[in-house]
Amino acid sequence: MQRKTKGAGICLALLAAVAMAGLVGCPAGGDDQGTGALLSSVAVADYDTSDVPLPISLSDWQGEVPLANLGDEHLGNISLQNPALNVVVTVVVSAGARVELAVHHDRPAFGMSGYWVGRNEEVSLLPGSFLLVRVTSEDGRTTNHYRFQVHIASAVATLWIVNFVSGEDSVVASLGTPNAVWTDVLPGAVGLGHGMGANITVSATPTNAQAELRFAMVAGGDGAPDFGANSVFNLADEDAIFIEVTSENGENVLVYRIDVEIGRVATISSVTVGEIGLPGTQGHFGPAFESLELAMAGTGGLVLLTIPHDASAFPITVTTLDPGATYRIGRARGSETPEFGSAMSLAFDDGDFLYVESTSANGRNTVFYKIPVHFRQTTVIRFGSPAIENNAIDPIWNDPAIEVLPIERVFAGDSSSAFAANPDTFGVARLLWDQDGLYVFVEVTDPAISTGLVGAHLIDSVELFINEDASVLTGGWAGIGGQFRLGALGERSGNPAAAVADFEALDSFSYWTTPDGYIVIFQAPWRYLLADLSPGELDGTDIRIEIQINACIEVSERVGVITWNNLAHSNWQNVTNFGTATLYLQGD
Repeated sequence: MQRKTKGAGICLALLAAVAMAGLVGCPAGGDDQGTGALLSSVAVADYDTSDVPLPISLSDWQGEVPLANLGDEHLGNISLQNPALNVVVTVVVSAGARVELAVHHDRPAFGMSGYWVGRNEEVSLLPGSFLLVRVTSEDGRTTNHYRFQVHIASAVATLWIVNFVSGEDSVVASLGTPNAVWTDVLPGAVGLGHGMGANITVSATPTNAQAELRFAMVAGGDGAPDFGANSVFNLADEDAIFIEVTSENGENVLVYRIDVEIGRVATISSVTVGEIGLPGTQGHFGPAFESLELAMAGTGGLVLLTIPHDASAFPITVTTLDPGATYRIGRARGSETPEFGSAMSLAFDDGDFLYVESTSANGRNTVFYKIPVHFRQTTVIRFGSPAIENNAIDPIWNDPAIEVLPIERVFAGDSSSAFAANPDTFGVARLLWDQDGLYVFVEVTDPAISTGLVGAHLIDSVELFINEDASVLTGGWAGIGGQFRLGALGERSGNPAAAVADFEALDSFSYWTTPDGYIVIFQAPWRYLLADLSPGELDGTDIRIEIQINACIEVSERVGVITWNNLAHSNWQNVTNFGTATLYLQGD
């Protein structure tokens, strides 16, 4: 006898009991009546107490055919409702027949020789395994095969998700923590809109699809649940829904409680400033704060307007998650406290904050949102061909006509929360152009220069993004520009590879550290639309650009991304929301 198999399997002692004399099988291919080779039944009992059968479900099994011919239609199922470590499988066959048993953990086909064992051997079964029975008549002339898939009933009694459904609207509930005793349940909650309580269908999905569910509604949330099959209720604020989950094997029962909140939802689903909508999937209106003080101190969402700064007032539209909620709006700059009012339009300066105060329909809950408002940055780039040498700044950069661009907007999507709350890296940039390309001079304030070697964007560096076709406002920048990066210690990189090759071929760059940070100066080539044009032809041309600083630490980790303009998208992926620059000859 083999040793019992250890592990996740169920160790079975397979004991074949030969009984039911008189069953007759016909030998294949002849008229001679031989002793039968038929399987009558399969039973499972606990090995240690074999006189107490375990619950079993035996499907309509078939398979009085050679093993090679067994198909999916020849498949029975053994469902163990309460499996023990050791069980006895009792097989009842025709009188005098010989029984052999096999176990296979994949779907078995023919060619099973070597797997067959005697009737008293021990084998290991896993859920989903196949038990095969081969019955040979006493005279050896008839052999039939039978196949059963073993199913272990689940003991899981938990829920995966619960939705409260009203018509086409569906709200996901928090589940809390279940308990076998309903009075000890830690409740979850569901927030429904004002007037949404009628004919609510509670749609619960158990972790194991075979678990049994029953439901109950307790008005006011005070009282014992009376469970039943009904899952459609008329709900009021402070009611409680109870869900009883019974595991497939009947061993475990857990109860969930979900407290119903109607008209308490104060959160918003969108904000529009002018024509700009803010999709909640990107969190542009930011988190909801429980108090105005927390909102003022926190990091909010974002409005990035696609137009240059405009002093006129913009219409403001707020959509609340619950139509019954009310809201007010306010504007503030820096650390100023906003004054809320019912006016639905506001004028903004670049960097102002839009605040939204939203109150639930029942007046119990109020939340606040803080949304920075930024305009698309624009600049004019003068003509000039500066000399580029290490530790030297060409005097042409001192021309007061050259605009100084602040690089101080923190892109929260690629920055740590600590850096976003207290950024210590920023810079100023100046730009010039000639017929060969764009020149950029950036002075960076950075308290510590990283020297990591893993990932070009994971070291302190400055990146210049160029879109030579100003008519392209969205999508990728392949075929219209390039990404050019120069590290604080001279590392050059970018995208695509051809742009980097052109960048390196120019060999026009310099860099050095300063007491406050570092300086980088480099030239990026025109590569597409502007590559073969004269200065006169380029005069007055609009291009789209972005300048970005990567703030990194020694372990090759980027903790902050600071930009001139774009706060809504990753610059390396697309040109959406780049700033606008106009090329002018000197004196224009």
